[in-house]
Amino acid sequence: MKSLTYKNYTASVKYSAEDGHYIGHIAGINDIVGFQFDSMADAEKTFRESVDDYLDACREVGKNPDKPIRTLSLRMPPKVHASVAIAAKRQGQSINGWATDVLRRAARA
Repeated sequence: MKSLTYKNYTASVKYSAEDGHYIGHIAGINDIVGFQFDSMADAEKTFRESVDDYLDACREVGKNPDKPIRTLSLRMPPKVHASVAIAAKRQGQSINGWATDVLRRAARA
């Protein structure tokens, strides 16, 4: 499945065999915003409507909508940091670029 992104929000989607449809959530925010759809053809439209509804609801109640998580800070032992720096250099990348690639593969995003 391709990634669903709209207005800087991203969807997390799973198929529920028990319910017979897809269930999605806006990922990376504290508020719980879900949506469902029956076919992948409806995914993008349903997700966009869900984001717009969330933003409208926040506006109506005077709440600032949660912003998606954009940064990641890691604390690691100096030995691990040195190993990461070496691995990144071997790949011809910055630590940030290397870590992004490794974490993307690990998360299968």
